[in-house]
Amino acid sequence: MIAAITMASPALADVPSTYVIPDRDLDFGVMAVFGSGNRTITPFGGVTDSGIMPASGDNPTPAHFSVGYDRGNEGNKSIDVIFLVTFGVVPPVTQGGVTGIVSNLTSDLPGALTITAGHTVQISINNCRVRQCGVSFNVGGRLDVTSLYGGADLSTPVPVSVTVVSVI
Repeated sequence: MIAAITMASPALADVPSTYVIPDRDLDFGVMAVFGSGNRTITPFGGVTDSGIMPASGDNPTPAHFSVGYDRGNEGNKSIDVIFLVTFGVVPPVTQGGVTGIVSNLTSDLPGALTITAGHTVQISINNCRVRQCGVSFNVGGRLDVTSLYGGADLSTPVPVSVTVVSVI
């Protein structure tokens, strides 16, 4: 008779972390441009055009993000999390003969209606009792376009990072 002895391995701890999920890019949609123009998308999805003609399949939408804190396997006691969301520089977009510069970013975050590159917003999540606690928000902006010819379907990522300030 041969006996096998196995020893239980200690469980690996899941360490706390932050997350940023870019659920959707800032999508300025499909447009025809003759010379120059601009399109503004609000964080709530409103669209204003000047010098731009919407083209077939046009569906402009604000960027959408989910950000938060994953407490790992620290249990389910109530915690309060304070973290900073920082916005980066949005790169220019080009497709075919159309070039666009993004400016005047706006969000639906309280205290951050207007966003500039490097802008940091403090967010608090109180009484978190689940493993992942987070918030979602939208970002809109203005696209100034110039066209050598034709139209384009333009979208761009909006750089966002998250840093935890405190967990109490």
